[in-house]
Amino acid sequence: MGNPLISKHAISNYTKTMAQVIKDLSQCVLVYNPPTSIECINCDYDRIQNASSGRRNWKPITSTYTVFSGTSYQKIYYANRTDFTRGKCPVCFGQGRLFMPSISQINALVTWNVASTPTTGNPYSHPIYWPPGLEGKDCCRIKTESCNLNIILSAEYFEVEGHKMVLWNTPNLEGLGRTNRILIAFFIKAEEEYLPTNKGG
Repeated sequence: MGNPLISKHAISNYTKTMAQVIKDLSQCVLVYNPPTSIECINCDYDRIQNASSGRRNWKPITSTYTVFSGTSYQKIYYANRTDFTRGKCPVCFGQGRLFMPSISQINALVTWNVASTPTTGNPYSHPIYWPPGLEGKDCCRIKTESCNLNIILSAEYFEVEGHKMVLWNTPNLEGLGRTNRILIAFFIKAEEEYLPTNKGG
């Protein structure tokens, strides 16, 4: 049962207003998801090592073979493979798989930590409550629609105003009554060594 002190009309107005605010004032946040991959057709894939075995795949290809068809990463391999004896495969570069980056985007209100606003600047930055451990850090808070929860949780990292960021903790859902339509998450600037390899990029 919902809160009897909050009418359905008030909840509806709040929901519409917040959705409009996010739509009008938000910016694009890039979401880097785990890449799509297939086994390399040029070498044998070592499933134990999760990498190329370093040996050529001698299974015949009778015709052309297209990978990641219909995308900007589409590539056509012909019947003759790229030859090599042992060592690093010249097609997958020893990874044993071919990768295609998976990048999506969400719209979100972004507020940077004033104490560490990136060089790009953000005139709308203002002091807010930051979770313990984020004081003085290169971090930001985003507000977006709650339907983006699974997208954010499954992402590897994000790009906000050109800065690579990672999720700091589990996002919170907020709303009026029991209607949680707003998602709040904190991102912290990622160190390059902690980011997944940009495979396929």
